[in-house]
Amino acid sequence: MTEGSTTLLLFVFALSPAIVEELLFRGAVLGALLRDGRPARAIAASSGLFALAHLSLHRLPPTFVLGCVLGLVAWRTRSVVPAILLHAAYNGWAVLSGTGRLPAALAEHEVTLRWVGLLALLALLAAPWRRAADSAPPA
Repeated sequence: MTEGSTTLLLFVFALSPAIVEELLFRGAVLGALLRDGRPARAIAASSGLFALAHLSLHRLPPTFVLGCVLGLVAWRTRSVVPAILLHAAYNGWAVLSGTGRLPAALAEHEVTLRWVGLLALLALLAAPWRRAADSAPPA
């Protein structure tokens, strides 16, 4: 499969899993768990299930952390779309890097781009998102 076109490779191993996994873990699972009003617990539980579903013991901690970031993004934005985009970008980077198809211009600056991406993500998470429950007048 890694011998095929880069577009097909990205569709099969980056975009498709991102869509399916985000709809399941951040849409259905996180959405159901958020009903108890405890976002941190809901994000942690859905991230644990996300990590376990990947069936890789050595990847369990980083997959759990990724699930927490994606869960926080989905919760803060009240949409799975940003989580899908972030997940697809993460998968795409991993696929291109792992198969040696990362463009040379990006590969030269891979460490810098990872830090820029991390800082951009932190800025997104720190943004003053206003959730409906946060903006409701006090009772």
